[in-house]
Amino acid sequence: NDLKGVSYVGYASATKSTIADWQATVVTDHKSVSVEPQFLTESCFDLTDSTGLSVAALAAVPDDINGTNRGTTTTMGAYHYYTRNNNATPVELLDIQSAYASNTSVPVKVAVRNDGSNTLTSLDINVEINGVLQQPYKWTGSLATGAIDTVTITTLQIADSYYQLKIYTSLPNGSADLQTENDTLNHLIVRCDGVLSGTYKIGQGKDFENLDLAFMAAKYCGINGNVRFELTEDIIVNSKTFQTVPGTSANNQIVIAPAGTKASILAKSSPVIMLKDVENIKFQNLNISDGTQSVVVKMAGICRNITFDGCNIN
Repeated sequence: NDLKGVSYVGYASATKSTIADWQATVVTDHKSVSVEPQFLTESCFDLTDSTGLSVAALAAVPDDINGTNRGTTTTMGAYHYYTRNNNATPVELLDIQSAYASNTSVPVKVAVRNDGSNTLTSLDINVEINGVLQQPYKWTGSLATGAIDTVTITTLQIADSYYQLKIYTSLPNGSADLQTENDTLNHLIVRCDGVLSGTYKIGQGKDFENLDLAFMAAKYCGINGNVRFELTEDIIVNSKTFQTVPGTSANNQIVIAPAGTKASILAKSSPVIMLKDVENIKFQNLNISDGTQSVVVKMAGICRNITFDGCNIN
């Protein structure tokens, strides 16, 4: 086992602050270690370093969770670590916000790390803006293993209502990247030319393409007075979570309603609508359904001043 805690490794009659203390008490656990795992990302538990975590492989478990053969010596956990010669990681976007005013120039800067064993000398950094692939940035230089370089790959001139950025690396040293799970960053920017107030249309080619973008704008731009989001078409979501928008009150509500007589919020999974610690939202004249007679509306935390007016919920 790998026993690693914030302030101690385990409890046996008393807290044990080191692995030596633990093993002195639990004498049968002489093979455990206490190592901070270097995971690939917060959601992917593949390792970037196997130091201190190597163990003999078990014949009963020849492959890891990805189907990679563990050989005779492997690493603790679900993933077998092996050295990737060519592997680049876009670590983070730097100095970028989620909302900007029109005509603002926004440099898109990314920190790139060499996670391969070979020195990194070339790399493609690809950018998609609202689903459209741009000209790749051809990086060249010299990065030792673990070293980071900061690159400005493009500059946005804010004009559209939103920018969905997808940045991903490819072809480190002109070769296939041997670990693609850590190759991509996503970031959403909305245009804010003032606080929201009044009526906005939701749909293709309208003020906001979908409810996510509308609520992003409300969150980052703020609201002043009642805001009405009118659906010009039925929308399909996986499951839509609503949270409180700063500036709403009993007198300053967000109303979601059809642009005509009726519109639907449909979902492939339940609940269709999840209200979590949310206040001051009104759903009006909507058909809200997941088509399975399952959970359609679910509330969690503290919810106040939530209204369903003339809605068909099924």
